[in-house]
Amino acid sequence: MALDLDFLNAVRPLVALAVALVAFPAAHWLAMRVKKAAMVSAARTGADTTLVRFLAEAARFGLLAGAAVLLLLLAGVSPASIAGGLVAVAIAVGLALQATLANVAAGILIVVQRIYRLGHFVQIGTHRGRVAVVSLFTTEIETLTGTSVTFANGEVLKQPVINFSTQPRRRFDVEVVLDWQTDTEAALRVAREAVAGLPGVLAEPAPLVEVARLTAAGPQLAVRVYCVPGDIALVSGAVPGAVHRALLAAGFAPGAVEGA
Repeated sequence: MALDLDFLNAVRPLVALAVALVAFPAAHWLAMRVKKAAMVSAARTGADTTLVRFLAEAARFGLLAGAAVLLLLLAGVSPASIAGGLVAVAIAVGLALQATLANVAAGILIVVQRIYRLGHFVQIGTHRGRVAVVSLFTTEIETLTGTSVTFANGEVLKQPVINFSTQPRRRFDVEVVLDWQTDTEAALRVAREAVAGLPGVLAEPAPLVEVARLTAAGPQLAVRVYCVPGDIALVSGAVPGAVHRALLAAGFAPGAVEGA
């Protein structure tokens, strides 16, 4: 009997090592399969893919942690020792990785409160782009210039976040100054016709063209159009040029055309 116990104690580390070689890859594989299945299901049902990705990543860490606990049990470590060790490790990790844990907490807050989701067009600080990744630790956006900007989630919540995708439509304004000899009513009509029917410009609410203010150089016209959030780049590129060309063709002398 003593020999059997000695043999079991001798081979136990080898068994634990063998299990580790299988358990960790298996846990990772299972987590990736669950994530893929969840993403497919979310795409079919229209569920929030940001939340699905976030939960899948958390599940992956949980499966790996479970595999680690199983390995310790097979290695002969008592459950009480594991529990005590986990508490000690949690305290040590919490003290050493306060910033990282703050990023995790911020990530949870971002997802739960739906500050933004995958695909939303946002401005974080001075950077604008489409949300590409929301993970436990970071947020990544793809800018209009084709670059990727990554933020720690904790830093995101320390600065203004503007989400341009939460409302069903966006407004784009163009302002142009005319000289004092301009027939204002005719200029308003020309500008209104110039933007009506442009790709991306909504018919309802209808474009609004008005005299915004009187400047030293002359009356300043404001052209206000609406579009869906996904068409803002198209509209912001088309409207200023269309207004400027129409006014020139009608014989007016417009100053600088500025969009906002």
